[in-house]
Amino acid sequence: MPDKVNREAATLMLTPRCSAGCEHCPFASQAMPPMDLSINDVENWLQQNHAVPLVVVFGGEPLEHPRFSEVLQVLLVSKVTFRIATGGHPLVEPWIGVLKSIPEFKGFSLGTDVLKKLHGAQEVESWFAKFSLALSGTSVVV
Repeated sequence: MPDKVNREAATLMLTPRCSAGCEHCPFASQAMPPMDLSINDVENWLQQNHAVPLVVVFGGEPLEHPRFSEVLQVLLVSKVTFRIATGGHPLVEPWIGVLKSIPEFKGFSLGTDVLKKLHGAQEVESWFAKFSLALSGTSVVV
């Protein structure tokens, strides 16, 4: 039986790294070696999946890929339409301006697991406010 292929979107896992430390998540395990995709791997993957209308870049936490700026450059050159699936760590903030300037960037898919690590309603409210303000004008799917 042939594999089912999603012709609407494809997922690109950049790295298993994630510093959120969510107890239920396998990416939080210290035993998991960081097996980051190389820039060459990303380029090859994009060539093989060039016809897919949307790429969802995920991980662990894709923004923790040690060469994320180079990954962005590859995405920019390839002109692929993409979203980033993130836990919304503080790591998001430095990238927002750059991402908003890329026409093919279609927003974030935001996991809320990291909210379990925050303590108290005020901290959660602050996280949402900071994230919302930084992302104004950007599509976010929770």
